[in-house]
Amino acid sequence: MLAGTVDVRFEGAGLLPGQVNLAYGLHPAWRGRGLATRAVLLAARYAAREGGAQAVIQVDRDNPASAAVARRAGFTPAAPVPRADGAPFDRYVRELRAAAPRVRRLLRSGPPGPSRSRTGRRATSPKPSGRGRTGS
Repeated sequence: MLAGTVDVRFEGAGLLPGQVNLAYGLHPAWRGRGLATRAVLLAARYAAREGGAQAVIQVDRDNPASAAVARRAGFTPAAPVPRADGAPFDRYVRELRAAAPRVRRLLRSGPPGPSRSRTGRRATSPKPSGRGRTGS
């Protein structure tokens, strides 16, 4: 099952030399789990390894959840840029260099999921008794 997409572009309209555009989207059923933030962090790491100097995320003003992803991934607001229809995109940027300790921890631990608690520790379950039998 596809949870979402991440797009990394090293060239494009409005990008200066060294800038990399990151775009992302998640299927609604997968939202709210930290997946977009983790995907952006991984994409930024990839862009840095490939020579990008600054990552750029452009967000529709009516999409505060996407802006929150950018902020959680360490991006800061920059000057807005116009869309094709003239309405402004909010723009977020992040320098691509060695990841800060908080970002390294997020990349290492990943988002909480069924096998992880919110603290990043693996959840444990009781071991079954008997030889693979369940119930009585």
